[in-house]
Amino acid sequence: MKLLLWNIEWAPSARIRDYVRETLRAESPDVFCLTESTDFFASEYANVITSTEDYGYANDGDRRKVWLVSRCEWTAIDHGEGSDLPPGRFVSGITEGIRIVGVCVPWFDAHVSTGNTNRKCWEDHIAYLRALGPILARYAEDDIPVCVLGDFNQRIPPTSWNSAYIEYLHAALGDAYTIDTGGTTDVDGEQLIDHVATTRTLRFSLDRTLGRNADAGKSVSDHPALIGTLDGEQSDAPKSRLVRV
Repeated sequence: MKLLLWNIEWAPSARIRDYVRETLRAESPDVFCLTESTDFFASEYANVITSTEDYGYANDGDRRKVWLVSRCEWTAIDHGEGSDLPPGRFVSGITEGIRIVGVCVPWFDAHVSTGNTNRKCWEDHIAYLRALGPILARYAEDDIPVCVLGDFNQRIPPTSWNSAYIEYLHAALGDAYTIDTGGTTDVDGEQLIDHVATTRTLRFSLDRTLGRNADAGKSVSDHPALIGTLDGEQSDAPKSRLVRV
């Protein structure tokens, strides 16, 4: 399965929207996840699910923090109802026999100086990961393999910026998941904060990234696009896990 992941930062200009549309057509992924996007591309695809509208900030109506698109239909769609997840940043569903989980973990400054202005740094981030853990643990108990992808807002391995908070991410994923993009840098030599994690029957292999200035040297997003392949494992041997630092 060809997979694409991209935070496009709301694609604020017509030029960027055109570039994103053209890239999606050219890459033709089987499944892709866009975070921080409007619906400008969605009419071209039949099987689209999204996080809910309210993510705590002003929304003109078509902004969603997470979009999941598949060649095949979605079933068992879940928005995290009944959990303590901060709203509007989660959607999952089953397609082609795999549960795909799209996340947009709040950045460290969420609702601190903008939005609701009622949080401390990292507070919403920690709350999200604490609520995400039980959901992912429940998914991992099923026979269906799971792929979690999106904006994790954590560098892996951690730097001084997030070293005090990496354990919240490890706790949310637990022993059932491997961060397959951990330790990877993008085409510009920068550490990723968008990641793919899988249960032991799956593995994601990152083929390449598109740089932040991929559009003929013009800025697209401060997140690179990740393009790779999601495969089922051929061995019963456990996957090597990311060392927790």
